[in-house]
Amino acid sequence: MEKINISIIIPTLNERENIGKAIINIHERVKESHEIIIVDDGSNDGTVDIVRSIQNEGNYKIKLLQRDVRGIGTAYVAGYKESEGEFILIMDADLSHDPIFIDQMFAQINGYDTIFGSRYVKGSRMEGTTFNRIFVSKVANTLARCLLGIKQHDLTNSFRLYRKTALDKINFGEFKNKKSYATKVPTTILYFVFKKQKNT
Repeated sequence: MEKINISIIIPTLNERENIGKAIINIHERVKESHEIIIVDDGSNDGTVDIVRSIQNEGNYKIKLLQRDVRGIGTAYVAGYKESEGEFILIMDADLSHDPIFIDQMFAQINGYDTIFGSRYVKGSRMEGTTFNRIFVSKVANTLARCLLGIKQHDLTNSFRLYRKTALDKINFGEFKNKKSYATKVPTTILYFVFKKQKNT
């Protein structure tokens, strides 16, 4: 049985137009051994049917988790709990995150617990985003850096690769029934990863 290096977690809610393309793009562009974990929060547009259809083709290693609750943060946690990979990658289903960068992120994680994409590095771009959204994002990131004491500049971006052993140290029970945390799990995870490193 092939060892899985990367578990790719994709939360979905009515992503019929995108999910098939996202899965195929990952399959074509990611060379490292991987599995795809789709965590669906009650889509009613046929998203699940598309995922099952691709599953039945047998060319992809896909897990489908269907939930009655909603929340992107808790979806990441649910996917993490079902993952088999040594590393966990989170990404959106709407094609805003290009899978071509996943192998590059994996190649650079040696010695680190997390690698993440940034919208604010040289050469990056945000297509179809208004000035107001960019402004709000930058303000939110500035506040998050100050509050969490983290130097990274794009804490609200959800295109990240984590070392699973780092996530194993986090008590995800702290997020249970806390809606305010549930939508901010990626940033909070990053904080806990850095905190664990600092304290060990």
